[in-house]
Amino acid sequence: MSKAKNKSNAASQPVYLLVVDSSEEFQVALVYAAKLAQANGARLALLHALDKEGFFQQWGGVQERLHEEYRQEAEGELLKAAMVINERSSTMPALYLKEAGNLAETILETIDNDPNISKLILGGAAHSSSPGPLVSYFAGKGLNKLSVPLTIVPGNMPEGRIDEIL
Repeated sequence: MSKAKNKSNAASQPVYLLVVDSSEEFQVALVYAAKLAQANGARLALLHALDKEGFFQQWGGVQERLHEEYRQEAEGELLKAAMVINERSSTMPALYLKEAGNLAETILETIDNDPNISKLILGGAAHSSSPGPLVSYFAGKGLNKLSVPLTIVPGNMPEGRIDEIL
């Protein structure tokens, strides 16, 4: 198969967007997303958004060092998640590292800017009275802003159950 044809096939594959964080439920959603993508011939895209409003401008050099450490930590989380996907499916996901004031808006912009994104996958908190801020937003008032289906993965779902349903 020619390189041009391979690029065309990759460009037409559906892409599932997964938001990266350090939560326990993200790990479950990551496994689910990797298996779902492999089962459906889709690719994954990982988004890690840095909260640019969380840093104070008046701290000068200290603020810059903290921001750089935060960015390096985010890059590490992205790469770690990409390695899990690569080990499970022998593919590398698209990686997005964006500075954001509002995470939900950043997710919506990412979806709007990539026409191949066909699904948003989020992990729901397992040990909380709330499923988490993103799940609450997108399953509630933010649902009408989504242009793709939303999949919420319960954070307490065992991997064996994932295998059963896929």
